[in-house]
Amino acid sequence: MSLHHRGWRLTFWGVLVLSLFLNAVTLGVLWRFNTIRTTLNGDGGGLSMMSQDLRSGIIFAMRARRGEFTEAFERIGAARRAMFEAANARPYDREAVLAAMEEVRLATTEMQEMGQQLLLDNFDAAAGVAPPPASGS
Repeated sequence: MSLHHRGWRLTFWGVLVLSLFLNAVTLGVLWRFNTIRTTLNGDGGGLSMMSQDLRSGIIFAMRARRGEFTEAFERIGAARRAMFEAANARPYDREAVLAAMEEVRLATTEMQEMGQQLLLDNFDAAAGVAPPPASGS
């Protein structure tokens, strides 16, 4: 067997092994994502438990507010990074870590409230219930 032929064989097997590895990693990530989704939403999945009209309304509303949700996710990410930076800082400052944890909690709560309000608005609309007047008017 020539050296040239042998090199192509090794390359083929190397690419095949790498491809199989990456496929396994991808399947693992998808499996983990599905496990988390099922844990959070239950076996039926959150949106799958709703009527098609309600699902469509919620998806449309989320797309319309994509920028707000993206900013909220970015705030959570920045707060988490700050928390880990504070935890790894030397000298260690417990008060700084607690303050950073509070920022994570506030950003997460804000995101949750945004999502719940979006759901409530859509549930109200689907039920034909008028939203309450805005406070502060």
